Amino acid sequence: MLRITPEIEEKRSKKVILWSGLYLLGSFISLQRISISGTDFTEFHPIDVLVYFSVAVSIPNCFFLWEWVKSLIITSRSIQPEGFGYRDGWAFWGWITPVFSWWVPKRLIDNTSLIFAIYTGRDRLISTTKWWAIFVSSSIIGMLGFNTGSQQNAFGTIASIISTVLLALAFPLWKKVVEETSLAHQAALVKLSLTD
Repeated sequence: MLRITPEIEEKRSKKVILWSGLYLLGSFISLQRISISGTDFTEFHPIDVLVYFSVAVSIPNCFFLWEWVKSLIITSRSIQPEGFGYRDGWAFWGWITPVFSWWVPKRLIDNTSLIFAIYTGRDRLISTTKWWAIFVSSSIIGMLGFNTGSQQNAFGTIASIISTVLLALAFPLWKKVVEETSLAHQAALVKLSLTD
């Protein structure tokens, strides 16, 4: 018997959207800091307090995201016990493992969403391709800007700006992905509870 209910799923998905939005806000706050002195964080500026906020926001954002994806996997494995190739540990490792993080999270969401759609007879309306392409582009550009060597160069600043703008463009698409996946998940949970 699952301990996940449609009500819990709805709350989880709202937390994911809220904390993702706060993470995006934190990214824009960090851009303000970069505009003051590039990516050199050796000098303290008053805006650094807000930058610490943006870093602190990333921790609960990751936690709620991992918790949500893990619940998707657990429910989908209740429906399809043989699974689709990923265990619930990938809800965490899929986002942080180098190279794998460029496709595993998308596959986790796509596969679970498909399992829910087939199980409930709903149309699978979700498309994650555009969101994922923008999100991965943001991530790669952000990493390139961060790893350019010199911490105070124009490329690093421009890359940070482009990365944050891409993240902002991806957010409405991400919100839709979370909402639609959550609705499919909730419908699957209702059907599962009726069959118990």
